[in-house]
Amino acid sequence: MHRFKNILSVALVGIAAVAQAYDFSYTDPQTGLKLCFDIDRSDDSANLTAAAIDSPSGIKPGTVEIPDAVNHNGKIYDVTAIGNRAFANNDKLTGVILPDNLAELGDGVFENCNNLERVEFTGPQIAIPQLTFYNCGNISDVKFGGDWNTADYSPFKYSHNIEEVKIPVNIQFVKGIELLESLERIEVDSNNMFFSSPNACLYSKNGKTLKNVPAAVGGDDNIFKISEGTEIIEPGAFKNCFNITRLEIPESVMQININELINLEKLNQVLFYSKKPIINAFLYDPDKKKKGEGVMLLIIQPQCENLEFYTSGSDDAYKKVLPAADAKGFCDGAGKPINTSNKIFISKDNLGKKK
Repeated sequence: MHRFKNILSVALVGIAAVAQAYDFSYTDPQTGLKLCFDIDRSDDSANLTAAAIDSPSGIKPGTVEIPDAVNHNGKIYDVTAIGNRAFANNDKLTGVILPDNLAELGDGVFENCNNLERVEFTGPQIAIPQLTFYNCGNISDVKFGGDWNTADYSPFKYSHNIEEVKIPVNIQFVKGIELLESLERIEVDSNNMFFSSPNACLYSKNGKTLKNVPAAVGGDDNIFKISEGTEIIEPGAFKNCFNITRLEIPESVMQININELINLEKLNQVLFYSKKPIINAFLYDPDKKKKGEGVMLLIIQPQCENLEFYTSGSDDAYKKVLPAADAKGFCDGAGKPINTSNKIFISKDNLGKKK
């Protein structure tokens, strides 16, 4: 819905909370914050330059709904930009609804807004500078516009309260979701044509490719089970998943990156339900200058050297493709040499049978 505000009061000089003069202002009825605007005379639009506090005692905590357009002296101006640090250090702001006509966000617009919890974009997609929400640790709810095609969560990495994200119907690209350290659940709109969310994780639409596991998964027991039917674990799917102690991989998985478990620093058990090992690396013969025997190779954290590895296959089937912990001369599936220094590998010594 188009939000229009009629500005009745005009100010031509600066006030204490604003470092520079502004053309006119409007007091938000919900919070009492004074929104200060400059007129961009090149296109007759309005830039929100600051949210000033004239009387701190009169300011109420709440959500500010920035208008799409304002009326100043009988002329309508679309609100198209918010200036650098316009709301910075505001501890009364708990939510913000950004305008439909917004085309530009300055640097650090909401920097140090410690009580900001809700952010909603209502208009077309815009670029969000990385420091827009710097040190906004309490954001828990982020909503992108209905026609956005990219959901970039990297500007919200400073929040410690985002436990769930909802991917809208039109989103085609998801970025930075692995940076949300408190994320436990991902929910994708059922009509989205590109993604799905079985097991509260981010998957391809057909549910066969696991793209992201929320960083805070595991629950009280820190056990994570990959959904049955998963065939491909995309590189980086477990990035920043530091809490998982036991990982269960279904028989359906056909592809996993050799580095995929490197960040799981608390991992002590892997249950792999496939009778057939995954060939994801190769021994390299430097004399013949070509790949040799295929191996299953997973690089894990050095402190996880006592990792227990259980399979549904026979020990013999896996021992043929598992390297020794001190083996050298590996390359990945693309033929690129793997640096094995200071790494620990799943080896024959800690291979066990399925419990």
